[in-house]
Amino acid sequence: MTYFADLTPYGYHTFQPIPDPKLLNVGWLDASVPFAKGPVDALVVPKLLLLRRSPVNLCRGWQGCPFGQLESPPSPCPYPVSMLIGIEEISLGNGEIRVPSENGIVYAAPTLICHYIDRHRYCPPNEFLMAVSKL
Repeated sequence: MTYFADLTPYGYHTFQPIPDPKLLNVGWLDASVPFAKGPVDALVVPKLLLLRRSPVNLCRGWQGCPFGQLESPPSPCPYPVSMLIGIEEISLGNGEIRVPSENGIVYAAPTLICHYIDRHRYCPPNEFLMAVSKL
């Protein structure tokens, strides 16, 4: 997957020569770059999974998760990665979600962010978590 540092201007699927300063990256992780870990409110992932029902920038194929291979002992993640909303299985890794905030900032995240938080303890920036809490 393409890596973008959290809270940098989004520029992945865009044809604009100048990035939109109000559209920021969150959760574009890569195995070669350490990321923040920690507890996240239990309501965050279910809210993000609901946003996954209306993804943007869908791509062909699926992005896998490399982080399970890096655990000790290695525990590969399924391909494609999926999670449950109730009894509905939702596949992740082929699109993006948008999380609006009250201050006009919109956060762009890969759908795999749900898995990163749930399985690998990724802790997104507080600004993003506050925006999700308002959904």
